[in-house]
Amino acid sequence: MDLRSPSLLERYQLCRVDNKYYPNFNITVKYPIFQNYDSNQLSILLSNAIHRVIEKNPILGCNYFKTNDNDEDYKNYMIRAIDIKYDDLIVNESSDIDEEYFTNLNDIFLEINVNKPLWRLIINKNYLTIVCSHIYFDGNSGCFFHKDLMEEINILNQKNLKDLPNLELISRAEDIKSVPPSITDTSSVFSLPIIQTIKNLTSIYIPWFNETTKYPIFKTTPISVDQILNNRFKILRINSQKLSKLLTYVRSNKLTLTPFLAAISLKILSKYYPEKALDVTIPLNGRKYDQSIDKYQGCVAESVIKLDPPFDNIETSGKISTKLTKDLESRNPFYQVALLKLVNIKDFFRQRIGSYGRHTVELSNVGKLPFEDCYFNQGCGFGCHLQLNVVSDLNGMNVLFGCIEEIEDVFYKVVDDFEKEIESIVSEVK
Repeated sequence: MDLRSPSLLERYQLCRVDNKYYPNFNITVKYPIFQNYDSNQLSILLSNAIHRVIEKNPILGCNYFKTNDNDEDYKNYMIRAIDIKYDDLIVNESSDIDEEYFTNLNDIFLEINVNKPLWRLIINKNYLTIVCSHIYFDGNSGCFFHKDLMEEINILNQKNLKDLPNLELISRAEDIKSVPPSITDTSSVFSLPIIQTIKNLTSIYIPWFNETTKYPIFKTTPISVDQILNNRFKILRINSQKLSKLLTYVRSNKLTLTPFLAAISLKILSKYYPEKALDVTIPLNGRKYDQSIDKYQGCVAESVIKLDPPFDNIETSGKISTKLTKDLESRNPFYQVALLKLVNIKDFFRQRIGSYGRHTVELSNVGKLPFEDCYFNQGCGFGCHLQLNVVSDLNGMNVLFGCIEEIEDVFYKVVDDFEKEIESIVSEVK
């Protein structure tokens, strides 16, 4: 049964998935409660908990299916419910949570037009990873899932597992009769105000209206689909004591953490790529404007700023913060995303292939999760040369760095320098 057609943002992500322009993002969380169960008990607990999460969020029990072969720029798709089997959703693994683990995760593509879910769960000892297609997940959705799942586990943990069935079929297509309407039908976040739309179109088609820099912008090789999986990753753990001192330092300078971390990355990159302008993009959460937006729909845009050297932690983070605040107040990044309504999405992506359209740095911070140990990661894709994926937990913060192959020669030096910079800053805080 067709439940609804895809929204503008879902069509954008369908194009990325269909053409393998973007594999997935993933969020890994430590669940100490897992050690209380043997494998059979854990499968009973998880199958029932996941069933309850899908029951409350039925889009998780769906995939996207092409309805005809006409080239309609992904308008010829519908959301349909599917049967979700335990073995199609959950994989057991036993490995270290390290760079190799996240490199392997980056190879996972989740398919459309198949009777399988657009997400996967990997049980790895006491950790659980959700691997997400971006079609109806954004980073915050991945965080919501872990919170929702833990809530259901806590409820079921009060019961006798012997009274619960081991669900080989976690979700039945016939039980899902509807899904929430699309964000573009229910919210004004991605609207096209006339004056702002004219300004945005002018900045695209008339070059001298664009933000300019004194130095040439940093670039490597043109974007190629073959590069998508050729990423390198490195984990930086900042424990709670160091994080507390870092936050004290940042706040004492009337700044916030995300722009500050972005500023450090630009300062360090400039050491290896001098006399180059660098830019940074920071994803924005549209749920700030509309609390009614469904948890499991993408609702992001990006704030971008180009800057010339020299880069200073305080001054640069101040400039990034000013731009971030301006973009959040104006909502313009979301109006820029809405311009996709005026273009062919397939052509939009095709034009990026062979271009130098990557940003220098992307920094994604999904905030703090109420778990002991958390990791958030995604590849660089078409988007950037250097990626910083940030998540805080009850014991500190993990920064998962990623890079494209073209800057691998400096990547590990950059991460080492970043760690030294953090150490230097926190050592100054009493």
